[in-house]
Amino acid sequence: MTFHDGSPLTMADVIATLKRHADEGSKSGALGLMRSIKTIEDKAGDLVLTLTEGNADLPLILTDYHLIIQPGGGVSNPTSTIGTGPYKLVGYEAGLRATFEKNTADWRSDRGFVDSVEIIVMNDNTARVAALASGQVHFINNIDPKTVPMLKRAPKVEILKTAGKGFYSFLMHCDTAPFDNNDLRLALKYAIDRQAILDRILGGYGKLGNDYPVNENYALAPEGIEQRAYDPDKAAFHYKKSGHDRPIPLRTSDAAFAGAVDAAVLFQGKRQQSRHSD
Repeated sequence: MTFHDGSPLTMADVIATLKRHADEGSKSGALGLMRSIKTIEDKAGDLVLTLTEGNADLPLILTDYHLIIQPGGGVSNPTSTIGTGPYKLVGYEAGLRATFEKNTADWRSDRGFVDSVEIIVMNDNTARVAALASGQVHFINNIDPKTVPMLKRAPKVEILKTAGKGFYSFLMHCDTAPFDNNDLRLALKYAIDRQAILDRILGGYGKLGNDYPVNENYALAPEGIEQRAYDPDKAAFHYKKSGHDRPIPLRTSDAAFAGAVDAAVLFQGKRQQSRHSD
């Protein structure tokens, strides 16, 4: 296996990369993930990681995008884009585009089927849909569910759906008032109509969540936990028990997820119904 610059990938590169990200003095986004690793060693050509505690997620952690193996561990040049993947970065304009060319020396034959790739940044959903419909781009991601019916009618456009590990949520900071009150949190959890949001806001593209971000696409997702459902009576009970009697601000935008504003409006209406049922 070789890097994009032709140099061989060695165990030393792997170890140096992981140690750089595990260094407490590093600014790595993966530092928190690496804290359970006590030692990183080469033993007779094998990478051996000794942990401070059991961690069934270790194989998943090693796939984190921060931990891309770099020549020399990236110590001398952490921003280097030299890797071992199927495409080499040849151009990058922050906020505009990134261009890639095929790595003809790729170590795998089951990927990299085109000669070049250009990723264009289009944050405006209307512009992205128009670019796809006009043939300016071949693919777009994160389709607004409201535009799916229209795109299905467009010639030569195919909608692909795949399950993912992402989740849509209105976050409550449990260490910050008023959300440090568990009864208030329960009131809001019972006041949200997940099924209505799934059907009316997301067009049915998804599955119900249950107040935690781990879904069935994770290997160790919890099973057997009863689905919390919309229940205005329980919401009213916990709201009264919380002692809270002031407006609860909900700040969001469609930058959070497609349809977030509409979902917030729907949530607001359901929450008011819960309060009126008391």
